[in-house]
Amino acid sequence: MKKIVINHINKIEGHAGMEVNILNGKILKARMEVKEGARLIEGILIGRPIEEASLITARICGLCPAVHCITASKALEAALKIKIPEPIVNLRKIMLNGQIIQSHALHILMASSDYLGLGNSLDLMSKHSAAFQNIIKIREFGNELIETIGGRSVHPMSANIGGFLKAPNQEKLKKLLEKQPEILASAIDLSDWFEKIKINKFSRKTEFVALKNNKEYAIYEGDISSSEKLSISAQKYNSGLIEFQRASEIINMVKRNQQPYLVGPLARLNIAGNKLNKNARQTMKKLKLDLPCYNTFHNLTAQMIEIIHLIEETQKLLQKHLKSKNKIYRVSYKIKAGYGVGACEAPRGLLIHAYQIDNQGKIVKANIITPTAQFLFNLERDLEAFIPSLKKLSPNQKRQKIEMLVRAYDLCISCAVH
Repeated sequence: MKKIVINHINKIEGHAGMEVNILNGKILKARMEVKEGARLIEGILIGRPIEEASLITARICGLCPAVHCITASKALEAALKIKIPEPIVNLRKIMLNGQIIQSHALHILMASSDYLGLGNSLDLMSKHSAAFQNIIKIREFGNELIETIGGRSVHPMSANIGGFLKAPNQEKLKKLLEKQPEILASAIDLSDWFEKIKINKFSRKTEFVALKNNKEYAIYEGDISSSEKLSISAQKYNSGLIEFQRASEIINMVKRNQQPYLVGPLARLNIAGNKLNKNARQTMKKLKLDLPCYNTFHNLTAQMIEIIHLIEETQKLLQKHLKSKNKIYRVSYKIKAGYGVGACEAPRGLLIHAYQIDNQGKIVKANIITPTAQFLFNLERDLEAFIPSLKKLSPNQKRQKIEMLVRAYDLCISCAVH
């Protein structure tokens, strides 16, 4: 039996490798190997006051702390049966938009070098300087959105149960609104450059899972839906998505109907691409992304499209907030025992937090399902389908193509081992 072993895959968040077993030219099994230990965040939460959940879970990840912060708050609000008014929801949506914008921009910076024949991502700075500057500008805008509302861009402190501990600076929000047209123009310019990226040909049909909301492109709220007719509330997540753990592994993977599925930008477009804003729809047409699309290399294309959609959406939300005379930032609540689930779309896909709390306001049970934990199973099946097409390539070329597919997923290992 032959093996393809990659001990370390670079340009992903965290440390992971992979092993592929081959017998008589046939792929027997592809398996991702996570090289990090369990961080036990769910255990750390047990016995802690509910107000600490958003602060602790934000530490799961430095790339997407805001979405953990907000999803934890939503789950605990569901447990306490707190209704959150629209002004607070809109500010949370802006934070989530900023989170996804900055994360997608970083991944495009890291992964695009694969498709352009560059030695490393920093070569973009010299060989594609305009694109590099646009990426940096877009990412900074995303970080500014999070910082202005959450208090800081990494591990925000202000967002919590019931809303925000501190009102955001209105002048800074106005400046961000004034800056939006420039950032949108930069994103559109970047999408023009993105046409130079030649996406690998590949297709393997899978099920897409994402939040769905008939009113909008769902990021903050919606039912857990799929391309195969799944439609359940977040509260019933474990009736459709089943966690499992393989021997000698620390990650709880997730399956549906015993099969893998995909979450993330490409899944969201396949579920709700008809809800995109005008410029994002035009970009999808320009980049020739036809739906349904089962080529997971196009996850990168989907990130480019989402960046433009979310910059457009942020303009609407900022305008609505600044014009509103009813600026509510926090609602009061009473402590009581309960169980609640929160779901949001993280940069890499569906994120679920579930908490059981007692009548003293302490957490007695916690469960967190991250996007990477959900799509790792799907990535392995993609590898098994993709690798046979690489037979004629040299070992180095095979490795490069395999790593490109892995990186297209934009893994976050820190989230997976939470």
